[in-house]
Amino acid sequence: MPFDTSVISEVSYAFFGASVKLTWASTSAGPFQIYVEGVLQWHGVAFTATIPRPPDDAWVDIGAVGPGEDVTDFSASLPHRPRNRAELTWTGGSFEALDLMGFRIYGETTAGGGIDYTTPLADIQAFAEGFAPADMSSSTFTWTSDPYKTGSWSFEIKPYDVVGNEGDGSTLTVNLVSAPAEVPLVNGSRLTRSYTQSTKKLTIGWTASQG
Repeated sequence: MPFDTSVISEVSYAFFGASVKLTWASTSAGPFQIYVEGVLQWHGVAFTATIPRPPDDAWVDIGAVGPGEDVTDFSASLPHRPRNRAELTWTGGSFEALDLMGFRIYGETTAGGGIDYTTPLADIQAFAEGFAPADMSSSTFTWTSDPYKTGSWSFEIKPYDVVGNEGDGSTLTVNLVSAPAEVPLVNGSRLTRSYTQSTKKLTIGWTASQG
């Protein structure tokens, strides 16, 4: 039986210091597995688990597996993760110009709001030696953004020369999906959320704070 997230529902969580307690319902009796950023973090037959608190933008998958498959690694078959970061890849090098120095990446401050050319998001050096080799070579460059909110975000990559003059850029738009925003503490109570991905329904609940 492959790793199956379709049998999981009513997922909620609560933070306790450096840990997070996850609780879920399921039409399966288990066993279950929890992956954090594609790495198996927990397995068992309980409908609740406490794991180390992951980074705020980490992706967590909870699913059921077959009997005896508790420790089987299903990371290669995990559901596709919606992206909340843009990853740009392009080819550049001295074949473009011998005075090429690097690339500046510009982006939007709000989704669909137009690219802001005031301050680049990143400045990528084209050559480790600081100058272009004479062999008309090319290299592949990759840049990953910070997390973005859900929306269509546009970016432009502009090459620049030794004196800073920019050439024609390449523009592309990336559709990004962010996780529901974390709910803050209110009136001494610890709020939790239950998010059903298939229906995109967010349910708010609470558990009393420790102490």
